[in-house]
Amino acid sequence: MTPTLTDDQRQAIEEKGGAPVFVVDATTNATYVLMRAEQYDRIKAVTDNGELEALYPLLADIEPEDWEDASNYDHQP
Repeated sequence: MTPTLTDDQRQAIEEKGGAPVFVVDATTNATYVLMRAEQYDRIKAVTDNGELEALYPLLADIEPEDWEDASNYDHQP
């Protein structure tokens, strides 16, 4: 089964200019990221090969307001 985008999701993607969009599941409160398949494939190829430095240009393209709040990680064991 391949789900299709809702109108709200499509609008959010358009507002971000195609940048990844964070989506929260109201039932589980889990956060997911919607991104173009081409973006995902590029990231997956880099991480599968262990070449994390190749991600730096991709990360540089992310707007600061799109970064997740780092305070979410303050309570890690």
